[in-house]
Amino acid sequence: MGNRLGRIAYKSGAIVYFLWGLLHVYAAYLSIELARSLEFSTLQSKVYQNGWNLAYISVFCAGIAILKNWRNSIAGYWLNLITISVVDIGFLVLI
Repeated sequence: MGNRLGRIAYKSGAIVYFLWGLLHVYAAYLSIELARSLEFSTLQSKVYQNGWNLAYISVFCAGIAILKNWRNSIAGYWLNLITISVVDIGFLVLI
C-alpha cells in the first residue's frame, strides 16, 4: 500500500511541475507580446530578455518533470525545486 501511495505522490508532483512549466511558458509569451507593443528602447530589450529567460527556464522545468520527476529521480526533484524556487521567489520579491 505504501509503495502505491509513493508512486502516486511523485507522479502527481511531476504533473504539477509540468503544469507550472506550461503556465510559465504562457507567461513568457505574454511578456514577449508586451515587449512587442513597446517602442524600441532599453525597456523593450529588458522585457524581451525577461520573457525569453522565463521561457527557457519553463521549458527546462517541464522537461525535467517529464524526464526525471516522472521516474522519481532525486536529482530531478532537486533541480526543479531549486529552479522553480529561485524563479518564484524572485517574482514574489519584485512584484
